Amino acid sequence: MADALVLAGFQPAVREGSRWHAQVESLAGGLASRTAQAYQEQLARLGRRLSAWPLQVLLNAPVMATAGWVAYDTVVGFYQRHYLPAEYFRHAGITALVVWLASFLLLQILVTAAVRRSLRRRVADAVAADLGRLQMADVASQVERLDLLVERVVPADVRPRRGRPRAHHQE
Repeated sequence: MADALVLAGFQPAVREGSRWHAQVESLAGGLASRTAQAYQEQLARLGRRLSAWPLQVLLNAPVMATAGWVAYDTVVGFYQRHYLPAEYFRHAGITALVVWLASFLLLQILVTAAVRRSLRRRVADAVAADLGRLQMADVASQVERLDLLVERVVPADVRPRRGRPRAHHQE
């Protein structure tokens, strides 16, 4: 096929595999950098969604409620001269720790679900769209070169017409 292209007017460099190898390596490098960029963009988007204030309030409210409840009991007990024992504070600390761990586990479950579903799908979609655009640009460039070649080699009255073929009507 390379010989036919050279006979048609292409440069003899089309015979060399190194040219095609370099083009494939360039495409692979561009694809790898675009994949990394897509991951960064999607991770930033997920980070913004997971750090939004409504979710943070939902996750931190149980711990804050526990701390507020202990603070309220402590202040009320102090003014009533009913001092709370150390056991109360130890149990309150353990309760706050358990509530915090539950909120932390819920956050980890949300992050894992978001990464597994949304991140991979969106990165794959972004990279596929970019790859499609790159391939279409490459195909368009090749079509333009072939059109120029047809103009140089094929006589004007024999050239195929671009666009939709016309239907032949029989009368």
